Amino acid sequence: LLIFSSVTVPEVLLNFLAVDLISNFDDSAFVQAISGTYGKMLKNKAKETSKTLLPESLIASKELRKTRKKIAHALISITMLGFALFIVGRQSMGKYNTPRLRIRFNEEKLIEEEYDGCYDKQLGKTIDFRRVYTSHSPENSAGFAFCKKELRWVLFKDFEPSTNPCNIYEDESKSLIAYSSKTTVFDIKATYGDTWYTTGGTPLLNIQFLENEWSDEQCGQNFGDGKCDNVLNKLQYEYDGGDCCGATCEGAICGLGSIEK
Repeated sequence: LLIFSSVTVPEVLLNFLAVDLISNFDDSAFVQAISGTYGKMLKNKAKETSKTLLPESLIASKELRKTRKKIAHALISITMLGFALFIVGRQSMGKYNTPRLRIRFNEEKLIEEEYDGCYDKQLGKTIDFRRVYTSHSPENSAGFAFCKKELRWVLFKDFEPSTNPCNIYEDESKSLIAYSSKTTVFDIKATYGDTWYTTGGTPLLNIQFLENEWSDEQCGQNFGDGKCDNVLNKLQYEYDGGDCCGATCEGAICGLGSIEK
């Protein structure tokens, strides 16, 4: 159950090794009990157990036990390898990737330019076996890519498919916008709650990843533009950046959405 409830391939392998290790500990503990390491009472019980005969139907020859053990190990190894290949294959096909993400920077910006908005997964494009994300807006040239060497996701502008995100990160290029904490998890979604940083290693506390299934129409709805958008009218979005509150809604088109001043 522990192995089959694992989420990632490393977890499956580690849990398999853990089960095997526990089994070995069990055998070792029984030998120690018979030797009297844990006291006379456990010694007597262990000896009594060792002398208890199994039913004939459960008794197998030494050669048969070895054969069964080899078959069991072979089947487990083949199953684990097949499962790992299946997961890797599905990952390479983009089955376990966030299809679209949306970010927002708050009022006190450490980043001068605007890179708010949706970023779409690029089908068929990977860097270090991770998917690449580029801006949904044609006016935004930024994109996300994974640097395997540093185990970080990197957000940078002037994105090109041939650009190596590790070079952007290591050189602190002018194109660098932000980068994540180190992560070994396959999907970028795992970094949403982690600390991101900007140039110079400054923690970027104002970046916000907005979890939702954003449609093309919703990606075009912006914060603080004077129009109250229902999908953004939530506490975690400050009620559409203030657009859905009469006291804070400002702008030439204020009132075009769900609010009137």
